[in-house]
Amino acid sequence: MGAALHSAPAAQQEIAALLAGLLSIRGLGPALQTLAAAPTVRVRLAALWALGHIGGPEAHATVHTALADRDAAVRR
Repeated sequence: MGAALHSAPAAQQEIAALLAGLLSIRGLGPALQTLAAAPTVRVRLAALWALGHIGGPEAHATVHTALADRDAAVRR
């Protein structure tokens, strides 16, 4: 599922990221970390929310990096 996230339309990426977070699917951490740098703000927000919910050192590092995101909505 992780590889499919990268080629899916943005709306599907957003939904998949949110579901991964809701279900705490730790195995999708690497895919979510990639989505945290997606060009679409909503996808980045969903991926970061999911990573924050799932937790772990890599997730926290990605969320911390997002504090410097180019979009103010993501930095909040």
